[in-house]
Amino acid sequence: MITPTSAYTKCIKPETGKTKYGNSCTSNSQCLTDFCSNSKCSCPEDSFIDAESGLCVKDRGDIEGNQGECGYIISPSGIGFGDSVSWTINGAAGTYITLVLLDIDMDSSSCAKNYLMIVEGSTSLLNKICYANNKTTAYFASKSAQLTVSYGAVSGDYRGFRAVYYIRSESSDLIETAGYIASPGYPVSYNEKASYVWVITALSGNTITLSVQGNTEENYDFVNLYDGSNRIKSLTGFTVSYEVYGLYGGLCNSSETCREGLTCNGNVCSCSAFELYEQSTSTCKNYTTYGNRCRTTCLPGLTCSEDLCGCTSSQYYNHINGACNTKLPHGSECSLSEECAPGLLCYNSLCRCSTSQYYDTSTTRCKSGVLYGEICTSEVHCVEGLQCILNICNCSSTEYFETSLRTCENRAVYGSTCTSLNQCVEELLCLSNVCNCLSTQYFDQSTQSCIDSK
Repeated sequence: MITPTSAYTKCIKPETGKTKYGNSCTSNSQCLTDFCSNSKCSCPEDSFIDAESGLCVKDRGDIEGNQGECGYIISPSGIGFGDSVSWTINGAAGTYITLVLLDIDMDSSSCAKNYLMIVEGSTSLLNKICYANNKTTAYFASKSAQLTVSYGAVSGDYRGFRAVYYIRSESSDLIETAGYIASPGYPVSYNEKASYVWVITALSGNTITLSVQGNTEENYDFVNLYDGSNRIKSLTGFTVSYEVYGLYGGLCNSSETCREGLTCNGNVCSCSAFELYEQSTSTCKNYTTYGNRCRTTCLPGLTCSEDLCGCTSSQYYNHINGACNTKLPHGSECSLSEECAPGLLCYNSLCRCSTSQYYDTSTTRCKSGVLYGEICTSEVHCVEGLQCILNICNCSSTEYFETSLRTCENRAVYGSTCTSLNQCVEELLCLSNVCNCLSTQYFDQSTQSCIDSK
C-alpha cells in the first residue's frame, strides 16, 4: 500500500529514486516496496512483488488504509485451479473505496471455478465474470468504507486479473500524477443528495488531461469541471481517468511526470543533454554532439570545423559539463594536456612547460632552458621546475632530482621508503631503504629532527 506524501508517491506511476526490490537497504523508507528486511528491499510474508509497478501486493486477506492511500490487487500465483482467495479493503470512517479493473484474462468456459467478483456487503458491484484477455478499464466504487474482491484461481495458461484501488473521502486532494475517479456506488447506484469534490493538484508548469465516461440522472445530477475557480465544463458523467504532465520548463520530480519527449533535469522538465527545445513545434530537436560529424546543427557552444563538431583552437572540451572552456594558462590545475594553452603540458596536475623548457612570463611562452647541474645566470634560465642556486640549476632544499624522470621530486620524510641518500630530507639517511636517523640518534616528532641519544 502506498501512502501519499509531498514527494508525489503514486500507484499508477510509482515513485522513482527509491531502491528497488532485491537491492540493499538500511530502512523501510529507502525502498520502493516500503519494506527492508535482512538489508534487502523485499516484501512482507503475506505479500509478493509486482514486477510491473515494483510494489508489494498482498496475496489475500484484509487491507487496512486511510484517506489518500492506494495499492494494487493482483491474482497471486501458486494457488490451485478452483481454489479461491479474497481481499477486503477497509478504509477509515468517512471514506469510500474506488477499484479500477485494468486487466482480466481467465478461462471463459469455466466461470464456476474461474471468476472475479466484487461486492460491498450484500450488494454485488460485479457478478462473477471470467473474461478472456480483456484490458478494458472498468470502474467500481463502494458507498461505505469497505469493498471485497473474490477470485477463483485460473490455470497457468491465463494471466488472472490486475486492479488498482484508492481510498478517498467526500473531499479528496489527488496528488498522484495518474489515476482514476469514480462516484461512490458506481456502477450500481449512488447516494441521494450527496456532494463530492476531487481536487487534482499539479506542480507549476504542468498540465492535467481528463477522460470522462458514464451517465448521471439527467436534469437532476451533474459533474462540474473547474480549472481553479473557473468552471470549464458541466458534464453528465461520473468516472474519470486523468494524467498530469509537466510541460517544458515545468516543475517535476521524475521524468515520468514530464510530457513525452522531455526529461526531468534538476526538478525541471527539459530536453536531454543532446537536444534543444523548439518553440514552434513544442518538441526537442536533436543536435550533433562533440566529436561527431556535422550532419545536423552542432550543439550551442560547438563549432563545425573540418566536418566535426568541436571547440575553437583557444578552447578545450570539458567532458564533465559538456561545454567548450577557454584553455588554461601556465600554472593552472589540469587533468589533461588538451586543457592547457598551446605549448603547455599537464604535468603533476598543473599546466607547465616541458622538462627542457622554462616559462617566459613576458611572452607567455615556453622557451628552451638550462638543464640540471648546468651554469645559469639571470639571463640564462633553468628549465621548468629547477632553480638557479649559486649559478647552478638545481632543485630546492626540500626536493631531489629524479634522473629517470628528469624532474624535481619532494624529499621523503622520516619513515618513508627510499633507494638513495638524496631522496630523504636533510639530516636523514637512507638506511635499509627507509629514511632514518643514525643509530646513535632518535627522531624527535615535535622538532621533526634527529637528536643525539643520551
